[in-house]
Amino acid sequence: VWVKVRDYHAAGVKPLAQAMNEVKAKVIDEKARKAAQAKIATMLTEFKTQPAEQVVAKNKVAFESAGVFTRSQGLKRAIERAAFSVPAPKPGMWSVTTANLPNELVVVAVSNVNSAAVNAMPADQLQQLKQLYRQSRGQQILEDYSEYLKSHAKIK
Repeated sequence: VWVKVRDYHAAGVKPLAQAMNEVKAKVIDEKARKAAQAKIATMLTEFKTQPAEQVVAKNKVAFESAGVFTRSQGLKRAIERAAFSVPAPKPGMWSVTTANLPNELVVVAVSNVNSAAVNAMPADQLQQLKQLYRQSRGQQILEDYSEYLKSHAKIK
């Protein structure tokens, strides 16, 4: 592996004004995210027990249709993970969750899962696809674990 550093910054202490602005922005972002999650928490629980049309009409929210997607087809990674982590919805219902993106909280709703395409695949292609998904999942787990370690590291 060859790494080339283009913009090197020597280790040091940030000035108080710069650090304070960054911390203030992070605190404001976190408060806004928690407020948004609290606001939509009841809507998310309603989606589990009520038909989708009823919940959408009651909460006066508008969902944008992203279309039909398979894994790794252009969705942002956080949205893709959220969409493919929810269970397949029952008829008339939606499986709904949230995805955290920089400066926004996205509500991800899955209305239908089409498994016919998988059933029509030849066995060798299906095996290759399973292997690809296993590798992708392994990479996701490694990235998540790395982020966990970074967030819990004590740097002196």
